[in-house]
Amino acid sequence: MGESSLIFPALNWVEGWMGFGHADGKPISQMKKTLILLMATLALSGCASRYVITMSNGNQVTATTKPRLDRGYYFFKDAQGRNAYVPVGRVREIARGGTVRESNFSVPPAR
Repeated sequence: MGESSLIFPALNWVEGWMGFGHADGKPISQMKKTLILLMATLALSGCASRYVITMSNGNQVTATTKPRLDRGYYFFKDAQGRNAYVPVGRVREIARGGTVRESNFSVPPAR
């Protein structure tokens, strides 16, 4: 068992697959393995998105889950992973991604 199989056990199949893992009988280089692993990580991390909730008074809150409207409130998980909610009347905009301006505003925990 070589050093590469200890470092990248999930990519061992790449070395064995002649169509992709070998070029003219030469094994895939360590750098190419790292590049494949990096690309896979970036592709999977692109699925995680944040939402910025802008309140009617200009304060902003980061939500790690998509805000869900239920009985006049938006329910979501905040940046610390806690369940939170905000009344619909206090929300001006919900935008996907982006950054939050500094604010001392905090939302109450969900019931």
